Amino acid sequence: MAADPHDITLLAKTIDNDLPRAWRSRPGGRTGRIELALIEAVLSVRARGGRTHHAAGTSAARWSTERNTARPDDLRRLAMASPVHLAAVLDSRQILPGGLPASWAITHAARNLAYAGVRRAADLAQPSPAHRRAFTAVPGLGPATWAHFLMLLGVNGTRPDARTVRYVREALGRAVTSTEARHLLDQAAAELEVSPPTLLRALWHHTRLFSPRRSSRPV
Repeated sequence: MAADPHDITLLAKTIDNDLPRAWRSRPGGRTGRIELALIEAVLSVRARGGRTHHAAGTSAARWSTERNTARPDDLRRLAMASPVHLAAVLDSRQILPGGLPASWAITHAARNLAYAGVRRAADLAQPSPAHRRAFTAVPGLGPATWAHFLMLLGVNGTRPDARTVRYVREALGRAVTSTEARHLLDQAAAELEVSPPTLLRALWHHTRLFSPRRSSRPV
């Protein structure tokens, strides 16, 4: 999709002005580590602000220690975990929209995805509608969490969520669709010399840090 070069430049400049100076060099994402991506995505469902998002990453790191590997990449291990044991390992008693424990949602999402043929991160290089349905069938997990999960895995073409679309709209001062926002962000990422998933992750955290909200609905 062709975009107005002025829009791309304006969006890139707005991002560069709004985000912390070191965001491009900060490590992030869970590429090749599907277990950690799933844990972090689910624990970020109701996170508010940078400190809580950091806590989600810290909990994911605890699972890595439990597994005794820096690259936990087999959803079958999470699928077999007891939700009670997992909550203890993650040091998390988080409750998702709908009232279910996050640890329960993590193990059930892992199980559903494994049944749908997803075991390792590489299996989601081309995510399908069936994969999305398997994930969002878990109570408390919705499209935004699915998109965040893919974003953490570094899957190109991930659609920006509603807050990120709103950020693009406000930066340009006009209405944009989700599809248009994705293409604009892809091209802004090229201008900023980062990958699209890196940019989406940075904006995901930025928009939650400055516009937190709570909801009882799956996200």
